[in-house]
Amino acid sequence: MTAPVDHVLQVEVFNVLFTVAGHERKYFVHCMDCALSISPGLSKVIVLQQYEMTDLEDVYNSLQP
Repeated sequence: MTAPVDHVLQVEVFNVLFTVAGHERKYFVHCMDCALSISPGLSKVIVLQQYEMTDLEDVYNSLQP
């Protein structure tokens, strides 16, 4: 599985994905900055979350000494 990448800047996006519909109902992932530049109020953006924050906290805490 590959990491999601911002459609414009080609940077990796983690956990919170801002998606915007493109041609033929295909959705493109954007970082928050790009999503805000496309739709300042995020009204045209669908926000998806890959992982629950509690799951990420559990992983982080398990790695602490």
